Amino acid sequence: MQKIIFIMLFIFSVGSLCAQEEKKVETLKDVEVRAARVINKPDGRTIIPSTQQIAASSSGYSLLNKLALPFIRVDEISRTVTALNQKGTVQIRINGIVATQNDLVSLDISSVKSIDFIESPGVRYGSDMAYVIDIHVKRPQSGYMVGFDGVNSVTAGRGFHSVFAKLNHRKSEFSVNYDFSYRDLNGYRTYEKAHYQFNDGSTETITRADESSRESNFNNNIQLRYSLADSASYQFQATLSTAFDHVPNDFQTQLITTDINSFQAHSSNQSNTKTPSLDLYYFTNLSPRQSVTSNVAGTYISSEMANAYDEGSPYAYQISGQTYSLFGEVVYENRLKPFTLSLGINGNMRYTDNEYRGDVQAVNKLHHGLLYLFGDLKGKLAKLNYVTGLGVSNQLYQQGDISYHFWLFRPKLTLEYPLYQFVKLKNTFEISQHLSQVANINDAKIRQNSMEWIVGNPQLKPNRVMENTLTLAYDKPRLGSHFDISYRMNRHCNLAEYIRTDDNRFLYTQANQPGIQMFYVMNDTRYDIIPDVLTANVTAGVYRFINHGDDYKHDYTAFPWTANIEAYLKKWTITAYVDNGWQFMEGEMKGHETNESYLSVSYRLGKGSVSLYWQHPLQNNPRMFSSELTSSYIQKENSIYSRDLGNMVSVNFKWELSKGRKYKTSAPSVIHQEKDAGILK
Repeated sequence: MQKIIFIMLFIFSVGSLCAQEEKKVETLKDVEVRAARVINKPDGRTIIPSTQQIAASSSGYSLLNKLALPFIRVDEISRTVTALNQKGTVQIRINGIVATQNDLVSLDISSVKSIDFIESPGVRYGSDMAYVIDIHVKRPQSGYMVGFDGVNSVTAGRGFHSVFAKLNHRKSEFSVNYDFSYRDLNGYRTYEKAHYQFNDGSTETITRADESSRESNFNNNIQLRYSLADSASYQFQATLSTAFDHVPNDFQTQLITTDINSFQAHSSNQSNTKTPSLDLYYFTNLSPRQSVTSNVAGTYISSEMANAYDEGSPYAYQISGQTYSLFGEVVYENRLKPFTLSLGINGNMRYTDNEYRGDVQAVNKLHHGLLYLFGDLKGKLAKLNYVTGLGVSNQLYQQGDISYHFWLFRPKLTLEYPLYQFVKLKNTFEISQHLSQVANINDAKIRQNSMEWIVGNPQLKPNRVMENTLTLAYDKPRLGSHFDISYRMNRHCNLAEYIRTDDNRFLYTQANQPGIQMFYVMNDTRYDIIPDVLTANVTAGVYRFINHGDDYKHDYTAFPWTANIEAYLKKWTITAYVDNGWQFMEGEMKGHETNESYLSVSYRLGKGSVSLYWQHPLQNNPRMFSSELTSSYIQKENSIYSRDLGNMVSVNFKWELSKGRKYKTSAPSVIHQEKDAGILK
């Protein structure tokens, strides 16, 4: 870690010298450097990217990374955007509509007008939504664009590749995207040491150490889209997509050591998943201030899986299943002078039919339904910005003879007041709901090893989550610092439960238990050392977790932090990033994710760019995850290491060709797709 920090400081020093030289050159050429412009709004801010940020960006992910949004981490290699404060998910939209990974990769950066960073999403966005980022683009009226974006590791079997094309003619746009990603790694190693407490008071210790392994996944995704738009009145879009996910033959060979003997155990896994979906979207302006948006999407998931494990005795089972889902939403918006009013309703119906064969015998037929009504108001009273709303949801669930209805009133209120010219104080209070994953509520029972089993619990019910966050923000063009103080209470949530049977089998399941409390204080500070040339960002916090189970209480304190620095030197971009990994405690398990670090250098030439990424530098075999289980019946330590990801070097190449493209106004970019197959494994 000290070596990584030294490298970051070295790049910082070199970047500063180069940036200062760059600034002199720009001054001599009489070039005006403009910082990104920011317009404050009741629910966040609108950012107009600078010319330098646009010129240095090769995709939507690249542009978002250069904006250095508070508490936001953008991983250009994995193509992910996450919230550093763990408040929930980050939703990306393009012209107000949920965007896919394909949309961000194929985004024409030159068409970007502005970006809305919604720091206080209303209830219309649903629960577990930390931030919403809405990218506003101009719509081409003519011409075409084709391109390729590929990231491939030269030291490990890992890559993401996209080919895309768009054709515009007057009000119509036709587009096609093809994505291929793969992962074929054999350097993962797991080490586990477990202590089992038997009914007679004796203890058995078992260690499980990987000797060889393979982790593979091959994914193909095809997306076809047609849109028709008149910026003054309507927008229509139809998206048809199909994903094929294939795991050919994952395996693990482990050395098992007990108190009596040692032997080898082998596990294997194969699977195929097909996910076609159709999404229809329509937007219309009823008047200059009023609009209606509607969206309907259907998804089908077909899954086939085979698993085998022979610790103690042979054990094998197969799964085949289908999931059908239908989503619909209608939203009315009225932009009145004192405030903006949004009213809407959405619903989701899902049917899951999974059959387990072999050593697991189960047939799971699950019916789910969700009805959600909501209303939002956002506006300004004197200096006070406010966002307030109320959602009402009804969850329906049925599996065999078990069923329930869960009603929840979901209020949310955000108040923001400027204390001084550059200082704002904001408070957000909300009540939301947490739903267990579909897999956890089926009634299958699967053996994990010679001692442990995993058991679904159809009795699991949704629970309320209450959260209050106080934010103190200081924002100037070159310096921004945000402090969050937050308290979250997860009442009667589903937590892990370990059961010991009379014949000394250890069952893992989940049950609604008293709850989890989380309290944290976190700061995110950004400083433009040289505007549009050199930027540094640091995030650090203190998290306190208090877990109340039926028969236990555990607490834990974590100190997560991140740091990165980025330099824009004409056509070159240099980035260094490091963090100490997310740490948490949930139920009776304490977990620590890997510390991330990388160095990257990008060069942009016209419509193309080449980037080099060095991940986990100077780490030959980094620890990717570690955990500690402190149950009354099982005490377990687990660590996962990866030689593949240590010192991993990846190359990103992007190329675009466009001709005859003339822009008008915005166009949607949307797909709503179900991904949860409801399989317990």
